[in-house]
Amino acid sequence: MRFFVAFIVVSIVMTACTGASDEPDSEPSRRTHPYVDPAGWSAQIPAGWTVEPFKSSKGDASAVGVQIANVHLPDPVIEPGLPIQASSRVVPPHGVSLIISTDFDRAQNAVIPPASPPRPPLSLDDFAQGSATGGGRP
Repeated sequence: MRFFVAFIVVSIVMTACTGASDEPDSEPSRRTHPYVDPAGWSAQIPAGWTVEPFKSSKGDASAVGVQIANVHLPDPVIEPGLPIQASSRVVPPHGVSLIISTDFDRAQNAVIPPASPPRPPLSLDDFAQGSATGGGRP
């Protein structure tokens, strides 16, 4: 009898911990939406996030791409000699902005790309620093 009671308790706990549900929100496809870029790449975008195409130019520098963010942000503006990024003056402390772009900048032609770019799976160390912190801090 003890085995039977233990089996029932374990079964109930295991069922409760799995979180199995037929509710629509439990399906990952309903929490994301697909984005297909004209350049040929694609991504699953979390619900509530935005994907905003942009073009920016200043002097001899120009960039075109998309900004993916968890808050509404203005288009990024290129500054010659610097990587294109969201301004720390407009990203709130809880904000996240991912910019995927191609650019042309004579001032950056001297930059040497890494010998081997990061490849998935990425670790948290790959994202340990940001070039524009949120909340208006430089």
